[in-house]
Amino acid sequence: MKTFEKHSFGVALGLTFLMIGVFATGHAADFPTRTITILCHSAPGSPVDVMARQLAESAGKILGVSLVVETKRGGSGAVAMSYLLSQKADGHTVYAMTRSNTDLFASGKIKDFTWKELAYIIRIQTDPFVIAAHPSAPYKTTKEMIAYAKKNPGKIKVGGFGNYSTHHIMAMKFAKKAGIKITWVPYPGGSAALAAGLGGHVPVVHTNPGRIIKHVQVGKIIPLATSSGKRIPDLPDMPTYKELGIDLEDYHFRGVATKQGVPKDRIKILHDAFKKAMETPAFQEYTKKNFLLPGYMNSKDFTKLFGGLVESNKKAQKELGL
Repeated sequence: MKTFEKHSFGVALGLTFLMIGVFATGHAADFPTRTITILCHSAPGSPVDVMARQLAESAGKILGVSLVVETKRGGSGAVAMSYLLSQKADGHTVYAMTRSNTDLFASGKIKDFTWKELAYIIRIQTDPFVIAAHPSAPYKTTKEMIAYAKKNPGKIKVGGFGNYSTHHIMAMKFAKKAGIKITWVPYPGGSAALAAGLGGHVPVVHTNPGRIIKHVQVGKIIPLATSSGKRIPDLPDMPTYKELGIDLEDYHFRGVATKQGVPKDRIKILHDAFKKAMETPAFQEYTKKNFLLPGYMNSKDFTKLFGGLVESNKKAQKELGL
């Protein structure tokens, strides 16, 4: 009798572990079950929007479902993130984020949630910053612009995406290290800022290389300098900040996040699919064509980077008087 009971207990225990294994496997295997929505806070055609759409196209083939990009503008990303957090924690809604989100959290402007309520899936790419001037501006080089700014403190208007955004912070860092004062003019998106620069509504625009190259080629805008560690091959005459004696090298980044509470196995599925998407010929061609730098970072490292930047940006914003 005891032998039978022992045997029955062993069988039951084995079946229990088997069922747990099946459940765990099934939990991952049944995802995704429907369309995945990629939220984007910036206008269609902006760098983060283009990244999201390219990622959707490449990752959709890997995941076996459609990925669609949905624009949720407002609050420099606050509206998109708030919407994300209102959705079910099932992994079917993600957010195409940028480094500007770290500055937004650091500013304290978001009251309803913190950066810790997001789950950081993967960092996709990095992108240097550039400053460029309208041809009508009374300066054609960065040295001339700095000289003009020193004679006319605060008169140079620099347009770019948002208040407290990475573009805003970086423009102010540049000005501080160059020993000048500028006036920041925020726009709801990078596309709007560039349009203002091209139209001469602001004499200088703070943006990224991929946005200006075709306009430089036809003489509609003058590249002044870049935050990159080395010159950009397609803009060989544009010096780096460091070449000009300005000790500043930094990069924008873009990645994907979702809300906390999404099962870890689903986050891994998304991470692995997005990483594979980055390695496809189509995505690599897009990266090269848009003068971007590969910036892969896994979930753990991306979370650490993001949190660290939120804290360091609080200090930077205070020092810059923002």
